[in-house]
Amino acid sequence: METTSASLPTSADLANRSLPFGSFVWYEFLSSKVTVAELRAALAAESLSVDVADIDETVEVRGCARRWKVGRGNADRYKSEVSHEDDNILTIGILRREQVEAKKVGWVQVDSLAWDKASESWLSRGYSAEADSFREYADDRRVFVDHDTVRPILVSLVESLSPIRLRRAGGIWYVPTSAEATDLLPRLERFVGSIGDSYLSIAEQTTESARRSTAREVRSGLSEEVATLRGQIDERKAALRNPRKDAVANVLEAFVDLRDRADLYASALSIRVDGLRDEIAEIESMARAFVRDESDRDDRKRPSAGLLALLSGLVDEFDPDEDGERRIPVETLDGTGLPDAMFGSTASRYWSTNTVGVRALASLGFSVEFVEVVSDDSEPTPTLLLRSADSEDASGSEE
Repeated sequence: METTSASLPTSADLANRSLPFGSFVWYEFLSSKVTVAELRAALAAESLSVDVADIDETVEVRGCARRWKVGRGNADRYKSEVSHEDDNILTIGILRREQVEAKKVGWVQVDSLAWDKASESWLSRGYSAEADSFREYADDRRVFVDHDTVRPILVSLVESLSPIRLRRAGGIWYVPTSAEATDLLPRLERFVGSIGDSYLSIAEQTTESARRSTAREVRSGLSEEVATLRGQIDERKAALRNPRKDAVANVLEAFVDLRDRADLYASALSIRVDGLRDEIAEIESMARAFVRDESDRDDRKRPSAGLLALLSGLVDEFDPDEDGERRIPVETLDGTGLPDAMFGSTASRYWSTNTVGVRALASLGFSVEFVEVVSDDSEPTPTLLLRSADSEDASGSEE
């Protein structure tokens, strides 16, 4: 068939066309029912490499026994539960809520079903309408993949495009224009449409007003993520010991991802992210301060860098007296994020043993003693008495 020139865009058309700076993406699962085989085929059809596990039918039937119930208000109320289980058979009881005494109601078993684990089939199907209802519910869950399986697959694929969530609870993203997004989003749209009455929507954004409003949302979203990471670092400060190596690695990886996405959004939306980058760099530096040499197995028992920094700052707030001793009221530790044992009712026991707090102060050059300071007629004040190594050496030389 001959193609006319009128069907092709002219150079002027291309020059005046507004190219998308990104897309809004969201999905809706309505009444999708898909088997594992169908889900794998739908993923393969779009060249999406995702592993889908087989359904453990016995696990699903057992789970349904915990969740199934019918009836409310004045209607008869029924629920199910596992009444017996051995290596071969799972027995499900159908219970009805009844008046069991003059002033007492309870659940009475009125029917039962039996599930054969080996053949993954029903040995006994029950005789009541409620047993039929339970079996229909359980059969649905043991045959079809539910949204709890499909949703993480979809979300992980969308998240691979470095999006930002436009709704706190998730489900709506801004995806900046990229070669990867141009390739993947249409495939995701076809995939979701092929697994039942569900859809994934892609709304390309081209107008300047959309760019400005999206930029505000994106910057706000980035700021929330920065605040979340800062909160995680603040929690590290309160930790007595160093965080696990994999936990530190995950946080540092989050910084790398956040910095890369900030640059991507800056390019796509023409927004300045200098301030955000500076803040990201600042808290990334804070995070790295908590990393210690993991080659030493005993390193996990050592005081964390955050605890050392916190106690060092606290010590600096108190000047030594003429004897070179610092007196720090234990209540001063309250509100710093440290465990209650350091300043609460068990503080005396905590500071009288070789705890991580004692070792932290020792590494800062101080010995610590828990004392009750009495002044005038007031109640004794639980106090940490700190002596520096220098003052102890000096007192020793005088003797």
